[in-house]
Amino acid sequence: MPLVLLCILFHSNVAHAFQLADANPPFSRTGSKYIFYWSKFQCELSEENGYKGKMEIPANEFRQILTNSPKLWDGISINYQLTFKLEKMPVSGSEYLTQLEKLDTYITPKIKAGYTITLSDLQLGQGLTGTIDIMLSDGEQEVRNSQADYFSRYDHPYLNDVWIEQASWGREDIYNNSNRDYFSIREFWQNIRQEPVLVWKDFIKPKPLRCIIGIVSEDNTNISLADRLDDVLYQDLIALLEPYKHLIRPGTKIDLELQSADQYEKLYKKTMWLVSDNDPRLTLQRDRDLHQVDINWGAWHERFEGLYLRSFNTPDAGMLLADKPVKRNSAISYKEDEHQFPAESEPEIKIDDIRIPDHFTFRVTSPDSQQIWIDSHHYDVQEVDDFFNQPEKELDYFRIDSLVVDGYDFPQTGFTVRQIQLNNPLMVRNNLDALLRLSVMGSTVKIAEPVFEENDLSFSIEFPKESDAIFSIFGPNELALYLEKKHFTIGTNIIKVPRSSFGEKGTHFAFINTLMGVSRIKFEIP
Repeated sequence: MPLVLLCILFHSNVAHAFQLADANPPFSRTGSKYIFYWSKFQCELSEENGYKGKMEIPANEFRQILTNSPKLWDGISINYQLTFKLEKMPVSGSEYLTQLEKLDTYITPKIKAGYTITLSDLQLGQGLTGTIDIMLSDGEQEVRNSQADYFSRYDHPYLNDVWIEQASWGREDIYNNSNRDYFSIREFWQNIRQEPVLVWKDFIKPKPLRCIIGIVSEDNTNISLADRLDDVLYQDLIALLEPYKHLIRPGTKIDLELQSADQYEKLYKKTMWLVSDNDPRLTLQRDRDLHQVDINWGAWHERFEGLYLRSFNTPDAGMLLADKPVKRNSAISYKEDEHQFPAESEPEIKIDDIRIPDHFTFRVTSPDSQQIWIDSHHYDVQEVDDFFNQPEKELDYFRIDSLVVDGYDFPQTGFTVRQIQLNNPLMVRNNLDALLRLSVMGSTVKIAEPVFEENDLSFSIEFPKESDAIFSIFGPNELALYLEKKHFTIGTNIIKVPRSSFGEKGTHFAFINTLMGVSRIKFEIP
């Protein structure tokens, strides 16, 4: 099976005034009409226009487009090996990827809105050549921040601990990779050359692996290399990084992921944030320095599984935050007859499950740009109620940003929170895969470690308001051992599970599945 190279685009702009490519390019007689394709953009060259065309491409997308080899439809077939000049720099299609670093260095200074890049001497065949003027625009959509600039809920290390006992990718013995987020360029190359290793649970039959290496640069250039490790040598996959080594630099985000090759089940993921050799964040350790942060306000809840909450002084008398900015979308739901936002509920912040008394503020903005500032020491219930519960209009969503907490170096944060009213609100499906996936997003319902009693295991569950919910336990064999659906009251609820329900020793998971999200705990049966 050939190596697979996936170049992922994260934008949705289209080339203006040109039809998008489809699975069946229009047929024409060779020599009369050609269609030039570059990523999702295209341009027609014909005898009528003198084989001269124009393309409009947003400037913030052009560097991403450079990572794709252009191609040409001549009416009969598609030619993937084109010869042309880009701003007078000769480009050979047969060696396009080997020229990518040089091409990127040459073209990048010219990439700005309003500039026109000329692609000339495009060899069409039969002695014909074409010219295309590429006009760089601002784009129709708001310029998106690079994924390398923000920390998302999906950037946390992940291990499918239902199937996998242990995983390593790189020199864990030297660099302590699993306990770090920031890496130098040298450390990245030394780690990536080591083939990943998984240790499967005793009761799980090992599966063929699919390996994915994702690169996201500061300007949102995205590259993803992927293949099955039973079809290709790992070193052959790593060799595909060579054309993109110019993207491996401080500021780039690297995603390393392992999946099962046949079903694409997620088994392992590690994100590496690349920094310079003298960056102080290289000293941070996850098990020593990370904190869990919970923000609660009415029905809105956000949990950060890992924030460093600290900063470093820089040589130029500046300040370097240890945490990347956080940008999230979330939603809160209400029954149709419920008041939309409970203004009387004061916001709270917990760090490592302890509510902080420290002063904090943040800004709330409505879709029509009305704003209020929330101050934890001077909370104005009437102001909040007037903002959220105006009878003349419904507030479908609101934004929260500019969070400042006295005594802590919080990162830049931004949340878009949608309010949804449901006639018949639903919980997630109560299967192991869905519960594991959704539980990482957090919930306002808290479940504590079980207390081992003589005949039972006692589980304490805290509900912020009364609700229907499903309590379930899954064993080492991934089967549900216990399930109870009931109405829970506000405050502490106790569920006792007979010891006889547990037939096997080992790792178990308990879940509480509610309309407010899914919470879980992992515990061992000795």
